[in-house]
Amino acid sequence: MEKNNWNFWIDKGGTFTDIIALSPNNSLFLEKVLSQSQNKHDDPVSNGIKKILTDNSTELKNIGNITVGTTKATNALLEKTGEKILLIVPKGFRDCQTIGYQSRQDIFSLEIKKPIPLFSKVIELDIRLTKSGNDFIKPNWKIITKQLKQIKIGSYNSICVSLIHGWKFPGYEIEIQSILNQLGHKNVTLGHEISKTIKYIRRTHTSLVHAYVDPIIRSDIDNLKKEINFDKNNISLRYMQSNGGLAEEKNFRGINSILSGPAGGVMGAISVGKNSGFKKIITFDMGGTSTDVSYFEGELEYKNEKTIDNQILQVPIIDIDTIASGGGSILEYRNSRMTVGPKSAGSFPGPMSYGKNGPLTLTDANLFLGKIIEKYFPKKFGHDGKSMLNKQIVSEEFKQLRDNIDSKMLPEDIAEGFIKIAVEKMCRVIRKIATRKGLHLEEHALVSYGGAGGQHACQIAENLEIKTVIINPLSSFLSAYGMAQSGEKYIKQESTFFEFDTKYRNKIDALIKKLQKENLVNTKSKTVSHLNLFYLKYKGTDQSICIKEKKSKIKCEDLIKNFRKIHKKIYGYNLNRKIILDMIQVETTPRHNKIELPIKKINTKNKFDYENFYSKGKWVKAIVCRIEKFYDIELTGPAMLIDDHSTIIIEEGWQATRDQSGNILIKRIKTSKTLRKADEAPIMLEIFNNHFMSVAETMGETLQRTAASINIKERLDYSCALFDNIGNLVANAPHIPVHLGSMDDCIKGLIKKNQSVKRGDIFINNSPNSGGTHLPDITIISPIFSEKTEDIIFYLATRGHHPDIGGIYPGSMTPEAKKLDDEGIIFDNFKIRMSDLTKNERLQKKLNSGKYPARNPELNIQDITAQVAANKIGEIQLRKIIDYYGLDVVLKQMYAIQENAKTACLGILKNIKPSSFNMALDNFNLKLKIKACSKGKKINFDFTGSSRESSDNFNAPLPITKAVIIYVLRCLINEDIPLNSGILEPVEISTDTNSIINPSKNAAVSAGNVEVSQALANCIFGALSIKASCQSTMNNIILGNDKFQYYETVCGGQGAGKNHNGCDAIQTNMTNSRSTDPEIFEEEYPIILSEISLVGKKQNNSKYAGGRGLRKIFFICDNMSCSLLSNNRKEHPFGLCGGEPGKLGSNIRIRNNVATEIEGNCQIELAIGDRLMITTPSGGGYGVKNNS
Repeated sequence: MEKNNWNFWIDKGGTFTDIIALSPNNSLFLEKVLSQSQNKHDDPVSNGIKKILTDNSTELKNIGNITVGTTKATNALLEKTGEKILLIVPKGFRDCQTIGYQSRQDIFSLEIKKPIPLFSKVIELDIRLTKSGNDFIKPNWKIITKQLKQIKIGSYNSICVSLIHGWKFPGYEIEIQSILNQLGHKNVTLGHEISKTIKYIRRTHTSLVHAYVDPIIRSDIDNLKKEINFDKNNISLRYMQSNGGLAEEKNFRGINSILSGPAGGVMGAISVGKNSGFKKIITFDMGGTSTDVSYFEGELEYKNEKTIDNQILQVPIIDIDTIASGGGSILEYRNSRMTVGPKSAGSFPGPMSYGKNGPLTLTDANLFLGKIIEKYFPKKFGHDGKSMLNKQIVSEEFKQLRDNIDSKMLPEDIAEGFIKIAVEKMCRVIRKIATRKGLHLEEHALVSYGGAGGQHACQIAENLEIKTVIINPLSSFLSAYGMAQSGEKYIKQESTFFEFDTKYRNKIDALIKKLQKENLVNTKSKTVSHLNLFYLKYKGTDQSICIKEKKSKIKCEDLIKNFRKIHKKIYGYNLNRKIILDMIQVETTPRHNKIELPIKKINTKNKFDYENFYSKGKWVKAIVCRIEKFYDIELTGPAMLIDDHSTIIIEEGWQATRDQSGNILIKRIKTSKTLRKADEAPIMLEIFNNHFMSVAETMGETLQRTAASINIKERLDYSCALFDNIGNLVANAPHIPVHLGSMDDCIKGLIKKNQSVKRGDIFINNSPNSGGTHLPDITIISPIFSEKTEDIIFYLATRGHHPDIGGIYPGSMTPEAKKLDDEGIIFDNFKIRMSDLTKNERLQKKLNSGKYPARNPELNIQDITAQVAANKIGEIQLRKIIDYYGLDVVLKQMYAIQENAKTACLGILKNIKPSSFNMALDNFNLKLKIKACSKGKKINFDFTGSSRESSDNFNAPLPITKAVIIYVLRCLINEDIPLNSGILEPVEISTDTNSIINPSKNAAVSAGNVEVSQALANCIFGALSIKASCQSTMNNIILGNDKFQYYETVCGGQGAGKNHNGCDAIQTNMTNSRSTDPEIFEEEYPIILSEISLVGKKQNNSKYAGGRGLRKIFFICDNMSCSLLSNNRKEHPFGLCGGEPGKLGSNIRIRNNVATEIEGNCQIELAIGDRLMITTPSGGGYGVKNNS
């Protein structure tokens, strides 16, 4: 930093652009500028700089350094205003980016929407490498050159080239770039240059994002350089990267600009925490549109995979979670629920109090309650930009809202209720992060910043049992402050994907030196430090652990020892498997000096103002002190600290002081031992919605983190839920739809048995005769006892799909199964205690029993242990809620939430008319009559007359039908309510005994869970005329031999609805599992994916067209067996209201170039050189197209 010049640090956020300026005489100047104005061409960065300079009678030539964090790229992604792109891919992968990983974001949305592709056109080239670098399709460069010549110069602003296995073998990408450059195309992005990491779909998408935004970033930089006369004035211009380091403007890339502002905030928060002596912090950045949360425990944590607005990035980014809750979050009341966000008022029109016809927001609630005082805020509001915040219109709106909600309540209680809901919503996400990372929140300090952070920090900390809040005087400018504390940083990473062993030491050393050399190109500094990061994982798993090493020479054995230690700490176990080096990352940091910014201090005799604000149900008199006057004193809440840009609320029971570094420390000095007073019903309803969902979600985070099998850990085939003491569902985290609402039968089955249950008892169940659905889905049940009596007050349960539970074929799902024990080991409320998990002889004996024992009992026990651990974490979370409110309040709210779900269900039943529907599938039929009874108070789903029990495994236990019905009703409710038994209370179900949806005790059932469930959902939607048929199948493929087993479900087309087309190639109805990335798949298994593509054209004769299915071709490289469970191979997915039926799926084996169609459900053998081609069904159309 040049001491004789002005220096600027600027964070261009979504609502405000924050500017910190340091003058040559070390004076600090702050400026907040609205990021958006009515004149969209205004640049807030250059305007803010010029204003500060003009106010101080100086010129642009006196600027030394400018450092910027920008949202330009993020805005381009959100607003879809990036560059026009051409994408070039290998043959067979034209549609790979459109299909993605096949899962949908919102499982309850009837209209599934995929993100709009960033590219305008795709070209396939006849070129394809194997994982070994050999030609699967050998390129003919003359033909390829001729093909590339057809691309007109200027037709596309960017061209992106991404080839499978290009991260490892980049030669063909480089050759294509060379041809394009010779043809006159200059702006070419190569996949391996953006990310030399495995996972083709993510790497390609990351490269597309870069190609989409990088020209815009370069243009924005060039415009700023022009505005400040960059070259003439010899100004140093640097930008904050999303990895937490700075880059010279010439080295700043579009892909590294995403989240650069929030990254600056985390770097500032880390500096603040260190200055106050705290090594463990939670960062809490609450701005106008959202809240960003991160953590720090001595080392910066990265996330190498990040999704922003459905755009996938695979580059190192500081691990930040974003919550759709900020000062501008819109407050609404509908369907008896008070909601906060996720919609935001933005900076224009902004909150209602801004005086620009905006909606009621969280900022308005704080203004109404006196936690924002308008006279202390600058006059920047109103249509003229010169008015004060308008409290009057906000007061009138809250009074009107009170009349709508409950005329007996105070308007202040309504406003405070919204704030409490927002606080709980944010805490719910923070708890999930803590569980995912194994953090103990009570050991951390909360570093709060952002314009709205100080108003909520004490409430957030109190809710999370955090005892200290740290706030820097520049808290509302902390992202800009963090840039002043940061230095340059350059990161290179490369996937390795080989065994981590001493025999590869030379190879590893060479790669580290190569990455270091690539980083050094970006800096002229002679003094640099390197940090090497090794991402290790067990073979066959996807979750890697980062081990950091500063030493230039590595010791593999030390890193392995450290890896095992950390793995044990995070997951609770280690595996007897090889350790894989997944990736190496090298960080290069030139030496830099942190800049100490002066803190404004005014000597005073501590003459305070006094204001009233509303807190915890009453108006309190609070001391008001200017932040710059707050020195050498203690402020005990209720109190307020203010400046021109922020307000800090010190709640009752908290005390604020100033430490030696100048930071404000707010500490909890009084913890209430009495139970918290319950709020009014509408407020508590939404707070407990979040509480109960937080319990289920925390269990899910624990299970995913601690499980050993790929099915649970990576494919996310699990669910977690909370039940009342009679087995009714209270909250079910929305994981896999077919699990929803079906687990309560397991709890009720346990209660019905009336067996002795003691504290610490745990029950294992997968039996369809006791509420199970099929044998691979194992449910772990933990009764929760009262701490005062021997009464059970709740049950917690987790259900996970185990890869194998025995049976006549691997995977426990063969179509050859004829009776239940053909499918594996049956647990019928098998009782265990924690000692059975440490000494697992009883479990081992059970898993090895029977005619067809489990093939990998060790893996089963590890997943069962993880499920038990998830239940234990849920119990701890639940007891905290009980301790906070008291059991009576918790039970009252539990019943209220169930009643609210029932009310929501009754609301949609009023519009359901009696109907009937018959549905034919390849190997069974469904008949349904829907009858509305008792004036809309009951509804009957009558399936009598459906097919009799099947002799194979196409039988669905009754809980599956319940799961489907609760899923359909929840889709129709279309409100974010917890899934609970209240939805099913008005529902009656009629079936024939010994039928396909109510089979006998010993019936085989594995296909019922995956196939019949899909058909049931389509049948109900069809009867209600909601949407045409999606594929009535999950297209189950199980491949394997004695060396490997692989299971996946393949997506198809969605049925069209009343007002929308069906989505192409997406998981629908009762499944939402993800597919494995093509490169990972080929590295792990002896199979090549030669094609993943959409099938056929959109329907022409339907008003709304059904979504297309896909074609997936597996080229077999080893002999193996194959189990197929599928449907819609003979019977088409139906259309509705005259819409066209969907297209059939097919299963084809190609051997010696001869194609043979095989049955939808079969067991076959595949040989080396075979091709297995799976074509999935498309969705049916809705309505007749009006061609006139």
